[in-house]
Amino acid sequence: MEVAPVITSEANLTCLKFAPLINQNIIHFFLAKPNQSGFKTGKTHPEVIDTALQTLKLPIRPVISLQQVHGNRTLILDRKSSPSSLNLPATADALFTNRNDLYLTVRVADCLPIYVYDRDNRIVGLIHAGWRGTLLEIARRALSAAQEKLGLNPASCSVLLGPCIKSCCYQVSAEVALLFSFNSIYNRSLKHYLDLCNVNQDQLSEMGVEEQNIFRVPYCTCCNANLYYSYRRSKNKAERMYAVLGLR
Repeated sequence: MEVAPVITSEANLTCLKFAPLINQNIIHFFLAKPNQSGFKTGKTHPEVIDTALQTLKLPIRPVISLQQVHGNRTLILDRKSSPSSLNLPATADALFTNRNDLYLTVRVADCLPIYVYDRDNRIVGLIHAGWRGTLLEIARRALSAAQEKLGLNPASCSVLLGPCIKSCCYQVSAEVALLFSFNSIYNRSLKHYLDLCNVNQDQLSEMGVEEQNIFRVPYCTCCNANLYYSYRRSKNKAERMYAVLGLR
């Protein structure tokens, strides 16, 4: 199901929220493009989020970010974990927690950010999925890790597939196209285009997330230059955007 973002602008911050997550007992947002002043990637990721939290008048808490490597490893933070004792940022592309005293974040500029909220068990997670991580089944493996270590129940999860590059723009090589199933590759004028959302939604469904609880943001990051940064559109020089999620 497609859901348009709710867009708000304040100071130098453009913030997206998503209707399926707004009435849940969580804090979530997505920092989009018009954030040039004070939100450059020269800042550390926690500093970027702290600035946004202050602007949005949200509680200040530790921000857990990752050293993203387009892999399939998941960082799990349970109530026994102390962020100060961990070697952060961890090398991983997904993170899940059942704690309500911190925020999770991943950064993107065409890759797919996936928000996960288990309503019954009060667990949140974020997943960073580019084509490499998607091929390595990052979405399926992340839910499986959270299921094993935190007791996540996919059937009680709401999942939001956030802003990413769409099949209208995501051209891949013939070699990469052959790695994916037919329902995720579109062929136009002898060129191959990948649909990241289709592949990841299939993985989520296989894990037991109900179809009516999987939501997509319809707009392409590469097409919509006014709202989104795009690694591909900017020829590898794009700033980053941030998905943020935490329990209330």
